[in-house]
Amino acid sequence: MLTHWADKINVMYCGQTVESAPSEELVTIPHHPYTQALIRAIPDFGRSMPHKSRLNTLSGAIPLLEQLPMGCRLGHVALTPSVNALKPRV
Repeated sequence: MLTHWADKINVMYCGQTVESAPSEELVTIPHHPYTQALIRAIPDFGRSMPHKSRLNTLSGAIPLLEQLPMGCRLGHVALTPSVNALKPRV
């Protein structure tokens, strides 16, 4: 998994870092909604899934490069943000 390849992971969305943390911490306790969605999207090859089953997705659409929102570029998506997602981790 990811923790075998890197000591630290930097998650980016639309060219902007949204979360950065030691890999073990980021995978087990993701704070940003986009990081959480990426972790949920990792396939579990240990269980069988029906053919063409639905994938987890985020609502909304990727913003146009000419119209990127201020602050977090995922802000246009209707999610329940974690309070910790707003605190930068170094």
